[in-house]
Amino acid sequence: LRDAASILEIQLERPADALETCCRALVLTPWDDTLEAEIVRLAENVGIEWAQVVETFDKAGEAAAETARKLHLRFEAGRFAEENIEDPNVALSSYTAAYEIMPSRVDVALAALKAAGRASSWEAMAEVLLGNAAARDVLESELVSTIESIVESEEGWTDLTDELESALISTPDV
Repeated sequence: LRDAASILEIQLERPADALETCCRALVLTPWDDTLEAEIVRLAENVGIEWAQVVETFDKAGEAAAETARKLHLRFEAGRFAEENIEDPNVALSSYTAAYEIMPSRVDVALAALKAAGRASSWEAMAEVLLGNAAARDVLESELVSTIESIVESEEGWTDLTDELESALISTPDV
């Protein structure tokens, strides 16, 4: 598929089709990290909707066998969504999928918290904060200060507090 993509882009001057071919190839061979850069390069040159790239990285993350690769692909999908798609729920979905793979990773939890804040998803924010605390056996001060910088209104604090209370009741391990 990589050769077909090259032919489509260079000889046939069809970069959008080359991008689509690379996207299919990454889903089929999620371990091939060289395809990542090729997809990003083509997406930037073609000017397509980044939703296709995000969806590809999410699907490749589902298909990947190794945990580290799954995490990387899902995290990158979140990053691409955050940087290129206006709907914060798209980034939240990808970052949450990455977080669920390894809830102890503070960097992943931070990204998920920030996306949850942009999406005003207090439930997701509570789940990430408490899930990370349970996975690490400590409440990370960096996560707490991130939440403090995100939640601005009294209503937001009330909603978040309600979600935290709910999550604590349903998650006695924390």
